[in-house]
Amino acid sequence: MPHLIYIMGAYLFYIISIMVHVLVINKKIDYTQINGGRSESFEAQYKISIVSIVILVIGFVIIIVYNVYPPITKTYFSVILMGLMSLYWLLGFVMQLLGTSFERTYLTPVLLLGFVSHVMLLIEYFM
Repeated sequence: MPHLIYIMGAYLFYIISIMVHVLVINKKIDYTQINGGRSESFEAQYKISIVSIVILVIGFVIIIVYNVYPPITKTYFSVILMGLMSLYWLLGFVMQLLGTSFERTYLTPVLLLGFVSHVMLLIEYFM
């Protein structure tokens, strides 16, 4: 049962994160509110959002594999993959804390959910 909870947390994280970038692309969220407000133009942020969506979709597919084939959590490959993904989302979490007020308020909890979900999937190897 805990495995499913971690998977559901990761699904939620990826869905919300993809939706944020879709909303930026559709100009429902101002591009200056994400990426720490560092994007010089909408076009620059558009490219960043597309790359982010691709990365998020790859992570989402990995989580689908974890859901369909739970024994994968007992492999060395899983430890390395989830360790790297956990570090990546931890870096994202820190960057959100240093970002705009929108990021600190709304996106920090989303990144925290992603980080915790991935760390818990990592810890499953040792259980």
